[in-house]
Amino acid sequence: MEHGIIKFFLRDRHFGFITYGEKKDVFFHGGDFEGEVTPGVRVTFDIAHSERGLRATNVRPAVDSAIERRSGRVKAINRRYGFIDFVGDAGEHRNIFFHFDGIVAAPDGARYEPVAGCLVTFETGERWGQAVALKVEIVSWPSPSVEQIFAAAGELV
Repeated sequence: MEHGIIKFFLRDRHFGFITYGEKKDVFFHGGDFEGEVTPGVRVTFDIAHSERGLRATNVRPAVDSAIERRSGRVKAINRRYGFIDFVGDAGEHRNIFFHFDGIVAAPDGARYEPVAGCLVTFETGERWGQAVALKVEIVSWPSPSVEQIFAAAGELV
């Protein structure tokens, strides 16, 4: 059994790569993964030989009792990614990157896009050798400002 981190996953093509060992990458098919595929998640897997080379099989999230959920507020948003402001272990304010692929579906099954000021919870993982926020869940939306309320009221009149 090997251990690694999902490097990336192409949902439309249903395959991706896992980085393991001494920065080696191995192919995996989405059908070989148990659960939802999220880049940056630590996984365990077996190595099999195929006609095209090595392939990861029986891929599943690594069981890690030390995974801790953190909370913070979305600080900045782009089209497909953003940053979360949170308090680090030493009490300092820190920023962590997140990609929209890491947003967890809401209970109604929809994937809502957060806006600046949203309160979120997340797990930390690794992607491209950097810390990233994974399994981001929107807890609450920011309250609108007085200007936003009057602007919306003006649009209704």
